[in-house]
Amino acid sequence: MFSPASIALVGASERSAWTGIILHAIEIGQFGGNVELVNGRGGEVFGKMAKPRLTDLDSPVDLAVVSVPGAAVLSTIEDAIAAGVRNAVVFSAGFAETGAEGRSAQDAVARLAIDNDLAILGPNTLGFLNTYGGINVHPSTLSEPPRQGHLSLVSQSGALNGSMLGYCQNHGIGISKVISVGNEAVLDAADVLTYLAEDEDTRAIGVFLEAIRRPSEFVEALEAARARSKPVIVLKAGRHEVTARVAAAHTGAFVGDDRVIDAVLRQYGAIRVNSLEELVNTADVMIRTGALGGNRLVVAGISGGGCDIIADRATDAGLDLHPFTEGTEASLRSVLADFGAVNNPLDVTGAAVSDPSIFTQVITTLGGLEDADVIIVQYDVPTSEAGVTEGFRQIVSTISSLPKPALLIGNLSSELPSGRDHLGDGGDCCHPGGMEQVIAAIGRAAWWSARLDHGTEATPSSAQPDDQVSKPVGSWSEARARDHVASFGVPVVPAAHALDADAAVAAASSMGFPVVVKANGAALAHKTELGAVELDLRTEDDVRNACERIAHGVRHLSPDGFLVAPFRPPAVELIVGVARTEAWGPILAVGFGGVLTEIQADTSLRRLPVGAADVDEMLAELTNATVLEGVRGRPAADRQRLIEVVLSLADAALALGDDLEALEVNPLAVDGGRIEALDALVTITRPDGTSPVSSAKTEGNQ
Repeated sequence: MFSPASIALVGASERSAWTGIILHAIEIGQFGGNVELVNGRGGEVFGKMAKPRLTDLDSPVDLAVVSVPGAAVLSTIEDAIAAGVRNAVVFSAGFAETGAEGRSAQDAVARLAIDNDLAILGPNTLGFLNTYGGINVHPSTLSEPPRQGHLSLVSQSGALNGSMLGYCQNHGIGISKVISVGNEAVLDAADVLTYLAEDEDTRAIGVFLEAIRRPSEFVEALEAARARSKPVIVLKAGRHEVTARVAAAHTGAFVGDDRVIDAVLRQYGAIRVNSLEELVNTADVMIRTGALGGNRLVVAGISGGGCDIIADRATDAGLDLHPFTEGTEASLRSVLADFGAVNNPLDVTGAAVSDPSIFTQVITTLGGLEDADVIIVQYDVPTSEAGVTEGFRQIVSTISSLPKPALLIGNLSSELPSGRDHLGDGGDCCHPGGMEQVIAAIGRAAWWSARLDHGTEATPSSAQPDDQVSKPVGSWSEARARDHVASFGVPVVPAAHALDADAAVAAASSMGFPVVVKANGAALAHKTELGAVELDLRTEDDVRNACERIAHGVRHLSPDGFLVAPFRPPAVELIVGVARTEAWGPILAVGFGGVLTEIQADTSLRRLPVGAADVDEMLAELTNATVLEGVRGRPAADRQRLIEVVLSLADAALALGDDLEALEVNPLAVDGGRIEALDALVTITRPDGTSPVSSAKTEGNQ
């Protein structure tokens, strides 16, 4: 597909604007193979004889580029199959993007292609280019071949791919592949990502997505890229889309489409960005730095103000601007004399303009630091030959000779229309992104580098659906839900199921006061609001009266007696739940729980299965994570035990298979080494996969 030796342009016509544009792109790409033209009437097109059909060609071509009217695409694909063509790029529009009728036409094309082993890029695509294969069927406004490099771009929007390509060309950023997947009738983003993960000429992959059509295959592609140490940078549109799904548990409120996508990208090592500029610059910076050994940043600049901005942005990006050692400070002071203070970031001052050797000595000293992972030199990059001094060339040469990742950046992003050739030997160390873009990109590079081994270190649960588990449809009573999670090793606060007030009093007397009394039943949601739970009951009369009040308040919900449990002292309250999503399957949510669960919304998400490293990372991501370390006299949580409990809950959810709608423990009480589920919820979908009518939502301190 992406390295053809021969091409046929189907629908070639001098009256077609597309024909001229595609032929121009092929010419700009300096394609050295054979180009055939196919026109239904035959004859001469652009000075070359065209064949009426693909089947009239003397031999099969490697790639058919199709730009016929939409109604003629199916017959063209039939001809391609008959002619032995294995790959096609379909520019033609009028398919799924137009509605139901177009979707039906696209499905017919896809079925025909798949049944006959024909790969199709598109329809409604703007093609692709491959600088290493000398092939360009990606229409653009470029007047010269794209600068060759190691960044590959994938987009569901051909126009945005063209914009990114133009940006790269103007900023001297080298390209390996640019691929527009269009409507993804046959090949989709997951297929292309998998190909690029294996492509030797690609070192970083930038992706623009509007939708992820095959989530599991997309995740496999991300894992393939991570296994080969290739960063994937993703700009996903639709961040504020409101999910149409309302799950039966609190957990469902946390697994809206975008939050899940955000979590999945993080889980599998992809970097999510918010703009096309961030996508391109982050990818390019990471190509130059490679995997970093840590997040320790050392900066030398020509501007005190610029150093201040870099310090702020580095902190925002999670980078460590550690102070210089006494020995390093002494070495730098001997070079700088009285020009300025010796800090990191280091303001070399304007003295370096009149005497560039000061800067080169400083850079050489910084390059020898063992405790630096990446070095930044802040100095505006000349955009033309006229602005390059011999002193600047010396600075560039010194930076490029350092034994660790180092970049020279300006205060603002700047265009380098002729690449970096005018900057002298080592000019590739000059990055056009400016302070804001580059420092943020280095922060992302440090995060990604730290996660490279995460996939191999994590040991996901091997829990499988258990056909022996009874799974009644709807929301289970708390007693049934408690029994289920307890069977997987989840510690659950002891409780007695009492069918009436007398039995509840007897149970309370047996276990000792104080106790908690709750209504038990499948249709009980929001126990606190319903008055279906009473806490800290200290006498038999308290229990009997509580049972009477609870029974009266929820009699219309057909309760199944009461649960009586010991009243636990205050503890840190977490929520741990799993909700099934249509696209991504079961999603684990871990966060701070209790009655303020939805208000706090302090949760972290992962796609199941997960391993201990995943859960540990989820706990660290919580906004209030320090609470688990022990505050206001409370003991620190037994983190290892807490991770084990979360994994057990995940196993309990996975055992319910595809029938699971939601499983939740809220709260999970954590008091040092005492970790107990104080409430549990399970909801099973109907046979048709829809959510039960009855909402099963559990709140409260118990």
